[in-house]
Amino acid sequence: MGDSRYKVDLAREELAKRVSFSPETNLEDVTPAEVLGLRKKGTGRGRAVALALILFFCGLVSASVGGVYWLGKSEKPAAPFFILGALTLIPGGYYSYISWQAYRGVDGFSFSQLPEF
Repeated sequence: MGDSRYKVDLAREELAKRVSFSPETNLEDVTPAEVLGLRKKGTGRGRAVALALILFFCGLVSASVGGVYWLGKSEKPAAPFFILGALTLIPGGYYSYISWQAYRGVDGFSFSQLPEF
């Protein structure tokens, strides 16, 4: 038991050397896993990214079908497709963009901004 506590203290000291914290941060409250961004196995954001992509592509398809109806001068059946397209394209595009920027490593974007499922 004491040996594991010693290893945790060593890991915190090593992280404190490599990572800069604000002066008011209490290192006792920060775990190495939090600093490194590690998560428990199986809690990745794969499902959230998949759902974002599915919503995005379903929105594109629905909006496209609505556009085809609209161009065919059948405006009445086009409205539900445009509404469905907007309801799926907007959140799907938003979360797909966040996922892409987080994947690229752009500052200010991370997978933690995606909802958990």
